[in-house]
Amino acid sequence: MNLEELEVEVLRLSPHARAQLATKLLRSLEALSDAENERLWAEEALRRNEELVVGSLMITWIFFEKGGFLSVPIFEYLEGRFVV
Repeated sequence: MNLEELEVEVLRLSPHARAQLATKLLRSLEALSDAENERLWAEEALRRNEELVVGSLMITWIFFEKGGFLSVPIFEYLEGRFVV
């Protein structure tokens, strides 16, 4: 079973079962060494950077306005606010 197949199966679980599984998975990450944590965060940073470069990731600015949350693409929000 690959990761995508596993994800499909896990999402079929009840919310309670998914919460239990999430707790176990998070606890398993707490046991990682500092070096392993640094390696994993570096990999994630590179993955997110690649998504930004190819345009598949949009960073949003989320703020509270008029009784609700508003999400705006960060570059759109900042456009015109700063002179470079």
